[in-house]
Amino acid sequence: MTERKRNGLGGLLVFVLWLALFLFFGYCLFFGSLCVWVGIRNRHLDGFWMPVAVGTLSILLVLWLLFSIVRLLYRRNRARASAQGLYDF
Repeated sequence: MTERKRNGLGGLLVFVLWLALFLFFGYCLFFGSLCVWVGIRNRHLDGFWMPVAVGTLSILLVLWLLFSIVRLLYRRNRARASAQGLYDF
């Protein structure tokens, strides 16, 4: 069998993709928390609960997606390493 050699550019690309993923999720979490803050600050107005609800749901959705993607990539990496014999217990 042939082994694929990993070059430095592939590792850099993976790092940049992880960084972009976490920056995007951080951006979404920031705007979700901003929605919640705006809703709480404007409790005296009718419909103040709508930004709170949307912000809370968006935060929960982003966290669920983030943990799902990280868990998926971790399991895939662990299965690949196990197939190569790196995690032999």
